[in-house]
Amino acid sequence: MIIYLVEQFDHDSCQVVSAYYKKEDAISVVEELKHKDKLKVQHYDEWFNSDCEDDYDGDPFFGYSYQCKDIEVK
Repeated sequence: MIIYLVEQFDHDSCQVVSAYYKKEDAISVVEELKHKDKLKVQHYDEWFNSDCEDDYDGDPFFGYSYQCKDIEVK
């Protein structure tokens, strides 16, 4: 049986965030995570480039990358 893992990684670590039986499901989650991170970066950029003196109150972003990886389970 093949299982598809969704991995989240940065420059020095990697972790499995979910696993799926269908490759399409895993790929969909990877794309969704990338999109959510892109929105977090845009939100931060908008705050940073504004004249707002309040502290940043949005979701933190960490520059993660995501990938789908298949493994065989016996």
